[in-house]
Amino acid sequence: MATQHLTGRESDRSDSHVPTARKRPWPSIADAESGRRWYAFVVLAASSYSVLTAWANAGENPILLTLLLAWLLLASLGIGIWRVLVLLGLDAEGSSYATALFMLVFANAGGLVGKFHPLDRLGLFLLAVGVGLIGYRLRQLAAFRLLITWLVIFIVAYPMVNIVGRADLAQAGPQNVETSASLSVENMVERPDILVVFFDAYGSREVLDRYYQYDNRGVLEDLDDRGFEAPGTISANYARTQLAIPSFLQLDYVAGEGEVSDQDVDGLLEVLGGSNRLASVLKGQGYRQIHVESGWLGTRCGPTVDVCIGAPWPDETFFDIVYRSILTDIPGFEIGRTFTDGALHVADWLHRDLSRYLEDDQPDLIFAHVLMPHPPLFLKGDCSADWDGGVSGFAIGRRGADSLETDAARSDYIDQVECANHMMIETADMLGDDDAVLFMGDHGPDLLGQLFTPSSGWTEDQLRERFGTFFAARVPGCDMTNLGSVVNAGRRMMSCLSGEPFPDLPTRTYDLNRSPTLQIINELTVSTS
Repeated sequence: MATQHLTGRESDRSDSHVPTARKRPWPSIADAESGRRWYAFVVLAASSYSVLTAWANAGENPILLTLLLAWLLLASLGIGIWRVLVLLGLDAEGSSYATALFMLVFANAGGLVGKFHPLDRLGLFLLAVGVGLIGYRLRQLAAFRLLITWLVIFIVAYPMVNIVGRADLAQAGPQNVETSASLSVENMVERPDILVVFFDAYGSREVLDRYYQYDNRGVLEDLDDRGFEAPGTISANYARTQLAIPSFLQLDYVAGEGEVSDQDVDGLLEVLGGSNRLASVLKGQGYRQIHVESGWLGTRCGPTVDVCIGAPWPDETFFDIVYRSILTDIPGFEIGRTFTDGALHVADWLHRDLSRYLEDDQPDLIFAHVLMPHPPLFLKGDCSADWDGGVSGFAIGRRGADSLETDAARSDYIDQVECANHMMIETADMLGDDDAVLFMGDHGPDLLGQLFTPSSGWTEDQLRERFGTFFAARVPGCDMTNLGSVVNAGRRMMSCLSGEPFPDLPTRTYDLNRSPTLQIINELTVSTS
């Protein structure tokens, strides 16, 4: 059979009768991703900016698993929006610009939310949509595409530089802050279970009476009836938790006047996490170390802890990211929520599990940090949470607050003092006669606006309120009165239990002024009585 040769024209005419695939009216997401992965990167970079910034600017080391989860949630939201826009018929490039700009506003507008009535979150959401639409409309402008390119590079590179810098500082370690565990004792005369509970920002008896018009003698009398020495007053040595509690745990001052760096102060988080002199001395005498996390990242368990009672989730890292977004302070995402959840977590553990460690034959050092009565102010006197009527945030004396708001904050703070009192009495009733227990504050509260004023300019009243803190203790066979300041509480206890001399140190008071470099200011003269 002869082969039939078709001319080009005949071939074209023949092919014209072959059915062709129906052309899709819009590109699929696969089309957008194949050869256009840059657009997906734009979306992912914008979605990661909030997470990277929270990591880079964290006051304490964030929880990396939470950062990863938060990034996956934001990335999924961003990619999902982009996919929907493409499937609706918008071009992939413009959709990526629109999504990226929307995500940047959505995930980083938290700072604006606090200045508006909560209903204005809808306005911020519409603003994010509007910014995204503008991005889509400008997609064909060469200058805009160049701007997006540099924006993407910046939002990824800038936080990463800070993250690397923080890692270098962490590896360098503290230089001017004492963190070694060099003290030791030959033999413990007594080895009781030791419970140390710090109630954050719990003011002294005089502070509560003078600035809050609250008589705290009731709980002091109840503790006295239970064998406590309960003056209800002691002087803090530092006005900041990251220095105040370590001074107790290290049995010494952790920093004096002069300049210290970020890594110096960050090194004290290791002390808070369990690597401290008190724990080291006691573990050398056969003690087990129990550490109850507070919900604040600064008290995360370190490697020396034998039993770690982890804080609840969502953790502070997650809320640091939410705080940056439009979602901040809506029900369930209140500013400081982790502090309140952490306080309830510690209260629940003390109520449910403390007795299990007190009743065995193993001597234990049990450390718990309760983020209360420190703000936020959501807990009532019976320790129930009032999420609708409470006050979010981390300060009692708020900048610009009127007299009614100040009175409300004062009342809410006293509610949390009463919750702390309830916890103390319930815990004291669980203890045996031979157990040693210290209930104390790390520093006083801040009704007078101390957090918004450098301590070098604090008035006598501001100094008196901030450095006057609570104290009550029961150490069998030990006089725990007239200690002077927090730093001597552990020293006096160890002197009694070990028979070794740990003489009291003179009371000195400092504060940490924040600037491009962190500084411990000169010693402050404070009268707390």
